[in-house]
Amino acid sequence: MNARSENFEFDLVILGGGASGLLVIDQLLDDPFFSTWNILLIEKEEKVTDDRTWCYWEAGEGRFDQLLTCEWKKALFKNEVEDKYFDLSPYTYKMLRSSAFYKRVYGRIRESSGVQVLYSEVMSVMDTSGGVEVQLSDRVIAAKKCLSSVRDLRFLKNIKKYPLLQQHFVGWFIEVRSPVFDEKCVTLMDFSVDQKGNTRFMYVLPVSKTEALVEYTLFSADLLEESEYEAEIMKYLDKAGITEYRIVEKEKGNIPMTAYPFHHKNSKNLMYIGTAGGWTKASTGYTFYNAMRKAKALKEFLKSSSDMRKFTNRTRFDLYDRIFLNVLFARNGLGQHLFSRMFIEGNPITMLKFLNNNTAIAEEFDIMAAMPTWLFLKNIIKPTS
Repeated sequence: MNARSENFEFDLVILGGGASGLLVIDQLLDDPFFSTWNILLIEKEEKVTDDRTWCYWEAGEGRFDQLLTCEWKKALFKNEVEDKYFDLSPYTYKMLRSSAFYKRVYGRIRESSGVQVLYSEVMSVMDTSGGVEVQLSDRVIAAKKCLSSVRDLRFLKNIKKYPLLQQHFVGWFIEVRSPVFDEKCVTLMDFSVDQKGNTRFMYVLPVSKTEALVEYTLFSADLLEESEYEAEIMKYLDKAGITEYRIVEKEKGNIPMTAYPFHHKNSKNLMYIGTAGGWTKASTGYTFYNAMRKAKALKEFLKSSSDMRKFTNRTRFDLYDRIFLNVLFARNGLGQHLFSRMFIEGNPITMLKFLNNNTAIAEEFDIMAAMPTWLFLKNIIKPTS
């Protein structure tokens, strides 16, 4: 792909300047192999604000540690009857706000000679067998290869073989006058809230003793009205004795949770990345850490392959995700019970290792032994139920 062709303006076009697109560029800029590539990033508008908050757990030093807003060494898992505090070692739970990430990568792009940025809206993208054509409102871009995080995901709702759950949430960054938060401990899941037949929990990220992100999250098939999320946050704060606070910022999101094999939609010259490419961890909705690993693997893949369809990287963890999602879709009210088995009755560090796709098979058998065997066997035998 290093050889130039008069028929192509670019060696690689990346559609979308969110986390996945920028993570790929950040990797490519590290490697001299791509120094001769002509790369174009197409985004609707320049990204500079904190429009996203990404959290992940990681062992040791990480690529973006200098950009972190906060990190925690302790965690809390809570249900209606028990609180479990635990040391996260060897992991650290990390919070990265998007503005710092955007500043870093767009800064690297400006300093590079091989990456250009074009602010425009993508109308369509087509694999022409010899390359790709990206239709913009005012021109067509011709390139050898395309990575796209732009995709209409509504088709997922109609695929019965792979049930679709949604991780949907509303969060408030709040400030209080008196110190009420333990800034050294993150609340990963607090299931003490009313479940209402779903999987519902609070997620609390204390930035200081007086500041925190408090988020009401559901794993379910259907969304709520925004007022319902906010009413639950107010109820939760009131129950905790936090009645006087200032809402500094609000965020909301909806992440598809599905085991659908997204790589089947790739073509020879076009690959979908990020959530559009199945880079979200299906059973948890976490995306950023998965995307970091995928971006690194993709960098190596691009050195040796010209067929985007070959980048699959499917593992046994994809099967585990599919089985778990089938169970949670069929019995959505069981979420509290299942996660409690994982984090309270089991070893939470092994669970975090498992959810990062890093466990050995022996450890996975221990985790399976803690689950309701009959229910999971039923969904292995009949995965479309």
